[in-house]
Amino acid sequence: MNEIPREVEVAVRAAASATGGYAGKLDNVYRRARRNRRRRLAATSAGVATVVALAGVALALRSVEKREPALPPATGLPSPSAEVPAQRLMLDGANGVYESGPGLTVDLSGTTRVGELVPGDEILPHWVDGADGWDRFVGLDDGRIVALGAHDLMPGTPRSDGVDVEGLQINLVVTAADGAVQLKRDVRRKGEAVSMLTADSTAAYLWRPAGLVEHDLGSGRERVLVPHKALGGGIRAADLVGNRLVLVRDSAPCTPVLFDTILGQQIDQFPLPTLSCAWVGAVRLSPDGERVALTYGKSDRAQGERVTGIRFSDRAILVDQWIASRGGKVDQPLVSFAWQDATTLRGAVVPVGPGTSKITPFLITTS
Repeated sequence: MNEIPREVEVAVRAAASATGGYAGKLDNVYRRARRNRRRRLAATSAGVATVVALAGVALALRSVEKREPALPPATGLPSPSAEVPAQRLMLDGANGVYESGPGLTVDLSGTTRVGELVPGDEILPHWVDGADGWDRFVGLDDGRIVALGAHDLMPGTPRSDGVDVEGLQINLVVTAADGAVQLKRDVRRKGEAVSMLTADSTAAYLWRPAGLVEHDLGSGRERVLVPHKALGGGIRAADLVGNRLVLVRDSAPCTPVLFDTILGQQIDQFPLPTLSCAWVGAVRLSPDGERVALTYGKSDRAQGERVTGIRFSDRAILVDQWIASRGGKVDQPLVSFAWQDATTLRGAVVPVGPGTSKITPFLITTS
């Protein structure tokens, strides 16, 4: 491949590592990098913006041919009587200066600060060091943050890009609540793409060419939970809680698909024909694994960005609510959201661009 311009070199390299199951066609990664860099309006920090935008997407895999008729129970989750902590609302993709209370601003445009929207709708910055920008970061219940990002060991050196590029680390970093680095591990394998889906107290869950992989934070050992062949198709969005994995494929952009990671296979799917959905942007499983929330858009741009929720047990559509307009600088707004309990969803519409921006929070009850 010909040399690419230095100003997008890091962006493309990082995007390649962040595209879930990177198919080996850098042209596709390069196109995604340019598109998402425009969306983030961050010309001087394109690498960071692109990495964040592309976490866990575009896995090029074969289609699944059979489906389990029954829905196995969710496992690896708190008991029904246990008090489940609220999911932390991390502002994945936020890149700029934001208002945070009267007269206060928080700068999230660098490479060592990430943001969290805490109850009361204030932005809490966290220091996470160890990469040139973060593909993905996840806040754990115990206050730690798990993040994955690319680190250029040869800054300023033009190189031909791709998964074999020289001088690049993909660092998995765990920080304590005070920002102290507890773990920094290069998880790159030359010739392979890697990105992070999510993490819990013991493991990070990575997309590799082999499929969805559990990476033990203590030992670094890995095992495949869902193999490459079973995942089937390019992946737009995904989430994992306990043994339940939900994803949306490029080939069916409005059909959430449910997997059981113990079985390592698809067990159900939930088309959204009644919503006039054109694409799903993000998904988030509830803490008990019984519901999934999705951001989506309709073909009619006037309908804006919306949130819907599905209950797995009876396939009920629990809510369909407008949250943001589409158009202008960002056609598909950046939306972060998290479950506060089994039925309540808290989220934020996050502007990305020059100047000081204001995050718009929202609260949705799914009944």
